[in-house]
Amino acid sequence: MSEYVLTADEVLYLAASKGADSFYGVRDNLTGLSEQDLRVKVLEMEDSLNRKGYMQSDFDGNSFVDEELGKMIGGCGDCDGMVCFEWEILGEPQEGCLYFIKDKHIYEMMPRQEKYVFREISWEALTDAVQKGIRWKEVNEGEENRFSIKQKELEKAAKLAGRGAEDKAKELMAEAGAGEETADTIVAGMQNKADFYSVFFVNNRMEEDPALSVQFLQGKKLIAMAYEEQNDEDYVSFYTSSQDKQKALLAKGFEKISALMEKGTDADISSVVKEAEIKMEFE
Repeated sequence: MSEYVLTADEVLYLAASKGADSFYGVRDNLTGLSEQDLRVKVLEMEDSLNRKGYMQSDFDGNSFVDEELGKMIGGCGDCDGMVCFEWEILGEPQEGCLYFIKDKHIYEMMPRQEKYVFREISWEALTDAVQKGIRWKEVNEGEENRFSIKQKELEKAAKLAGRGAEDKAKELMAEAGAGEETADTIVAGMQNKADFYSVFFVNNRMEEDPALSVQFLQGKKLIAMAYEEQNDEDYVSFYTSSQDKQKALLAKGFEKISALMEKGTDADISSVVKEAEIKMEFE
């Protein structure tokens, strides 16, 4: 299948040509430019797209975007659903990938060296990307612990941890109800010394509960996290979890978005979801 490599500006330019005023997951460097600067940018982008073979112009100066690329960008900008997968492995920089679902097609958008690589993939490739992207580790289950902390207090703890004041960061979480090993794991995550995974599933066709978020840290313990609001303030809830529980949530997420795929292959999709559950159970 074709692979397209675009800059952030080129993605937004092509998305705008399809009627989208934004594009999820792509930084916006165009909004706020003066009219003159924007004209220069457009000329630069059209020249770049022409040189890549993604756009052609006729003798009258009319430009035509590659049909497959145009369909892909349009589908991503107005998707039926998506999966956002982000991870940060111990000692490695944070990475991520987005998967947009539109009219039974799945489009992958992978950041690569300040650019974005687009291609169409299969349902099996999507489930494999998440399953194989998570490196499960044996951790100390220990005593169950659950607590919630204000977002601003968590951000303060992160700043302290980033400046080497781990004990002060742990004190803030202990005050909120964190156990010792739970606080150790969270601070390790703040310092990129524990693995972090986030998988966000969205089915835009669902009226109730369209989204499901799976986020967890793997350090001394496996600590799951969720965002919530209490008394008009933002909180983050942390709780002791297990591989089985997180794998069950991931399977539920895949089930949520499998409904977006072709109805004529429901049986095949169901078997893939079931296979995903089995793989997650025994990995």
